[in-house]
Amino acid sequence: MMAEDSPWICRAPYSEGDGHRRYNGQSQFMCQSEFILTSKNFRNIFNFHNQVSYMTKEEYKQFSCSDIGVACGFQVRAKTNDEIMELAKVHATKAHGFKEIWPETEKKIKAAIKTVSVDVPKMT
Repeated sequence: MMAEDSPWICRAPYSEGDGHRRYNGQSQFMCQSEFILTSKNFRNIFNFHNQVSYMTKEEYKQFSCSDIGVACGFQVRAKTNDEIMELAKVHATKAHGFKEIWPETEKKIKAAIKTVSVDVPKMT
């Protein structure tokens, strides 16, 4: 994972001069996850990172609309095929205007589901 993709990496462009802004007398940094990282909650995040001993691989299911020939960038990962099917149905109704998923389309989706390895933090 690139540093820019990490939700915990603070963005420098939001800083002022000395690398941080002041808000009510506290140092703050804007982070990619769009919450303000203050000196008070930094300690909690730092402690979380100290509890992560290493990254481990877990198996997830993955589906993309493009896998069944639809020109759409939708991609979803979940632990089970049932979760994938539920999320794909919601996406099909909201983004593609489906009123229902036909059995043929459901078969295509199920056939296109892949198993992928994902890096996740391993807590100590």
